[in-house]
Amino acid sequence: MRRLSWVFGLLVIATSLWLLMIASRPSIKFARVVFQDGTLVTAELAANTFQRQKGLSGHDPLREGEGMLFLHEQKEIPTYWMKDMRFPIDLIWIDENQVVGMHMGLEPENSPKTLYRPDRPINRVIELPSGFISTHQVTVGDRLDITFLSR
Repeated sequence: MRRLSWVFGLLVIATSLWLLMIASRPSIKFARVVFQDGTLVTAELAANTFQRQKGLSGHDPLREGEGMLFLHEQKEIPTYWMKDMRFPIDLIWIDENQVVGMHMGLEPENSPKTLYRPDRPINRVIELPSGFISTHQVTVGDRLDITFLSR
């Protein structure tokens, strides 16, 4: 019984130290994305499955200079939809830091009828206010400067 209490105490201490270590690490929740024309966008990150599935659903409309950057653990051909969106967006498919495809003016759909996929495997996607791509003349082949921020 005494040994069991000692093991339980060590487990509590180890768990507490692990939680303290996790809490003290700076959390990366945003990225700065600089487009080829010099435009700067601060993008909220969607880095895990839950965040990617939720995306901008239910989110207030993006303002100029705002976006959401989706990070995929490996290169893949993901499927995106406009479920429960409140506003139209532009979507850019990114392989590493290079634009490899895009969709403009995607309209909200409560029941997703339209599915969007890139033509090739990618590891990042950025969603931006509708009209961004044409306003900033984003084209396939453009290189993006992406810096992850802790704030």
